[in-house]
Amino acid sequence: VHTVHGDYDQAVARHTAALAIYEQLADRAHQGYALNELGAVRRLQGDLDAAAAAHLRAMDLYVELGERFGQANSLRHLGTLRRLSGDPDGALAAQTEALDLYRASGSRGGEAASLGEIGVLRANAGDAPGAEAAFTQAVAWLRDLGDRWGQAEVTNHWGTLLAATDPETATARFVEALTIAKDIGCPLEQARAQAGIGQLALATGDRQAAAEALRPALVIFQRLGAAETTATVQRLAACIEEDH
Repeated sequence: VHTVHGDYDQAVARHTAALAIYEQLADRAHQGYALNELGAVRRLQGDLDAAAAAHLRAMDLYVELGERFGQANSLRHLGTLRRLSGDPDGALAAQTEALDLYRASGSRGGEAASLGEIGVLRANAGDAPGAEAAFTQAVAWLRDLGDRWGQAEVTNHWGTLLAATDPETATARFVEALTIAKDIGCPLEQARAQAGIGQLALATGDRQAAAEALRPALVIFQRLGAAETTATVQRLAACIEEDH
């Protein structure tokens, strides 16, 4: 809950405390779970090295236990880190392996999460049809499962994919993601959606609408301080300056 709401310090404290308890209990499966959760928050805080260390520790535990679902979660998180670190080939390999493990484990939610990441990788590689197919399937499954956080995240990625070729549909995707993010109180996805809406408005010359969307997005990005949003914050600041 703390992670969804952007309370990253609280989330780290809770997961760290949980990890200590599971270590005292010698419960390796739940140690792996806590480590993966901790790594995910560290990534959102921008500490990719700490995130990778946590996910690798979790992976080692799950391999020892022969627990495929846990291995899939670790691989998916590591794949996201590789994407953010500029290693698309390594990211795709990790997500593809995670996807196979999720399917073997019967985890539709896990499949959807990995497909969302694969969609981003395909979009970044210029494979728009492949990305669209991945996003379509991921969002359908996430909606069926009631995973609104995941749905908002993937829908934002989908809007980014469409921004250059179909701005009207892209705006609709961002508006959908914004509605979901506000409903569940997820500031990061709210800001991403507002940034997308603002950048599309700016591209059409509607500076007032752009500024109205970009200003609150910038405030959220700065408050969260996540490293992967730094470049976005700089672009938003530049866009807002142009309005004056």
